[in-house]
Amino acid sequence: MGLSYQYSLANKFFDYIQAGIPQICSNFIEYKHLNDTYSVAILSAYDIESIKKSLHLLIESSQIRVELTNNCKKATKDLNWELEKEKLIPIYKGL
Repeated sequence: MGLSYQYSLANKFFDYIQAGIPQICSNFIEYKHLNDTYSVAILSAYDIESIKKSLHLLIESSQIRVELTNNCKKATKDLNWELEKEKLIPIYKGL
């Protein structure tokens, strides 16, 4: 597993946040960084038992689901296209 894979982020990660849906993510560098900031997911190792435990935790704990859902709603204030485009447009114009 290379560093580029460890630093990758799926677009779905942000789609779930925008939809207010808690998620289970691989414990990769960028997911961990964003989750440390916003707490929107359960991070899991990439093996069946870890994923199973994370899934059961998400299903069985309404308190965790509500907390993660609320955190998703808060994170949308920072993690959205309207803010990102303000950073990207000047970069593209400079090319």
